[in-house]
Amino acid sequence: MVTIRELTMDELFNHPDFEEVVEQYTQDGGRAPLYGPVNKEAYRHLEKSGLTRVLGAFGDNRLVGGLILVFSKTLHHSQLIVATDAFFVSPSARKGGVGLRLLKQAQELAKACGAVGVFASAPIGGALEKVLPRHGFKATNTFYFKEL
Repeated sequence: MVTIRELTMDELFNHPDFEEVVEQYTQDGGRAPLYGPVNKEAYRHLEKSGLTRVLGAFGDNRLVGGLILVFSKTLHHSQLIVATDAFFVSPSARKGGVGLRLLKQAQELAKACGAVGVFASAPIGGALEKVLPRHGFKATNTFYFKEL
C-alpha cells in the first residue's frame, strides 16, 4: 500500500531513496543530465518563502514518487496559481493509481492555499500526457526546449 503525505524539502532531500528517484525521473522523461544536479538551496529558499510544497509517495517506507508544487501570482491577473515543478512515480509503483492520488492531493492542497488553478506539464508521448486531459486538465500551452 502506497501512502501519500506532505513533507519538507529536507525530509525529501535526506530520504535514502531520493537520489535513486531523481535518477529514475531523469531517465524516464528523457530529461537531459545537462540540467545539472537538483538545486536544493533554491528549493529550500522557495519553501522558506512559502512558495513551494512537496508531496511524497511512500511504499514500505521507500520513496516511490512525489510532486512538487510551486505557487505564484500570475502577472497579468494577480491570481494565485500552482505549477507542478516535478511529478513522478517510480515505474514499480505505477499500478493502483498512485499518480492520480498524488495529483488529486496536489489539487486539494493548491485549492486550500487559495490557488485558482494548477498548471501541469507532461513529457510528450508519456503516460501523463494522456492522463491529464481525462482528469479535467486542458492543454493550454506547448513548451519547447533548445540546448544552447
